[in-house]
Amino acid sequence: MKPFLLVLIPTVVQSKVVTGSVRLNGVNTEEEMAKFSFPVGRNNSVTIQVWVENEQDADYVKSGSSLSLYGFIDESWSQVRKATTCSEKIKLSRWRSGVRAQQGLKTVDPLTSKYLNRIYTMRRSVLTQDRTHVWYFMLADCTLEQYFHDNTIPIVHYRVEMLQWDGSQLPVSERGVGILHFFNILITSALFFW
Repeated sequence: MKPFLLVLIPTVVQSKVVTGSVRLNGVNTEEEMAKFSFPVGRNNSVTIQVWVENEQDADYVKSGSSLSLYGFIDESWSQVRKATTCSEKIKLSRWRSGVRAQQGLKTVDPLTSKYLNRIYTMRRSVLTQDRTHVWYFMLADCTLEQYFHDNTIPIVHYRVEMLQWDGSQLPVSERGVGILHFFNILITSALFFW
């Protein structure tokens, strides 16, 4: 019964973090990394890291690479989903940031203890002015649909961290869920001990 009580201890989470890996190719030229709804009129932030594991793969994220990060809002996302080519999709983005790896920057992944090469980090403020928007973040290489170079594309790893201005990690669309979960645990506990 004591381990069950550990579930009731609240913890503070700093931000929503999404991690993943993708090998882009001629058929799959883009990867939707994450989505998050930010509140109106505040200076929110998104931090995106992109890296490869092997030194020989680091050239893919070197300066001049066609790999880019894109930000979209919900108003254009349905059009993005309907678009057939990568080139059509990226025209609908609100912003673009080319992936440029810092030379010589290497570190060790704390989770897997693997050596990481050529980490690219981008931090961007997200300001929503007229209403709450859901932002979609995508990694894409549109040159893959223009000419064949699939055999040179490594697995690219990414980490997207989204944080509201007030330190909240929950999207605006999920406000109130914490209170709902608290009452759910409270009622479930009462039924369990009854």
